[in-house]
Amino acid sequence: MAIAQGRTDDAVAFARKRLRKGPIPIENHSALLRALIRDGDTEAVPSVLQVAASRGWRDTPVQTLTAQAAIAGEEPTIAAQRLFAIASAKQSRLPYQSDSVRQLMAAPGVADLYGAQLAAVPAEAESFMAYADGELSEVTYRTVLAGYRRAGGHLDCAAVLNIAEERLARPDLGAATALWDATCRDGNSHAERDKIAFTDPASVNLYNWRYDSITDVSRTASGWSLSFQNPSARARTLGTKLFDARPGTLTVWLREGRTDAILIAEVACPTGDGGKTAVIGSYGLSRGAPISFTVPSGCDHQYLRLLAPPQSSGQDLTIGIHQKST
Repeated sequence: MAIAQGRTDDAVAFARKRLRKGPIPIENHSALLRALIRDGDTEAVPSVLQVAASRGWRDTPVQTLTAQAAIAGEEPTIAAQRLFAIASAKQSRLPYQSDSVRQLMAAPGVADLYGAQLAAVPAEAESFMAYADGELSEVTYRTVLAGYRRAGGHLDCAAVLNIAEERLARPDLGAATALWDATCRDGNSHAERDKIAFTDPASVNLYNWRYDSITDVSRTASGWSLSFQNPSARARTLGTKLFDARPGTLTVWLREGRTDAILIAEVACPTGDGGKTAVIGSYGLSRGAPISFTVPSGCDHQYLRLLAPPQSSGQDLTIGIHQKST
């Protein structure tokens, strides 16, 4: 009541009187913290924070206040620890939907250190990927995942690729490629079938197709041959690939399989506003009839998607890829 009426002196005096009598309920610690912060009594805040935080592990207001005080005191590690306490207690999207949590996560250094907190508890990293996606800003979200990986956490790059594909569907190629580059592009050796993480000036520089649908990868005289299979009875994206776009011509052709698969090619070119997806075209693949399109200069990433109809279930569909740089 005293705080609500702006009487911080009375609130501080009341809370300290209760504190001297012995352990007090966590809500009184919270009240004392708010009063001290409003009153500008920074000397008393740390000791109360220490007691309140240790007692209020699952008390969101106390943890939030602790994180706010830590940010004010330029202690991002403490802030990250308190935010981790909030998220691990809730196990839902709710913490990441809080404006105060979003602001704290965006404070300098916090997102990267939060990722290090996740690295100590891998199950929490899975929860973060599921619950924080779409709630935090793109920058904060990928910074946390990058910090998690730097701290030694094992990142499921197949899951990251699925998240990137959601951004591609918006379409927001800039967000998709930024997420991939910050987390999985370099050193992606966890996937056993990562056979085409290579740079070959005479061929294609590809990274991370969806391995669950690849049945074979082989080098050919003109580039690469990739075989896919659609095991479902519905249309399905068999291959999705982000790759470095070098100026030149990219040629894709159907080597084997049905002729009603669809190839969708897009490229990201600088637009002055962070990048924008430009659709080069959607193509129906016919056996032996190559599809060629030009990659403009000044573009940084390209997106190639192979969509197979349900009728191709159980049949291998093999494409050839060749890139000629200019």
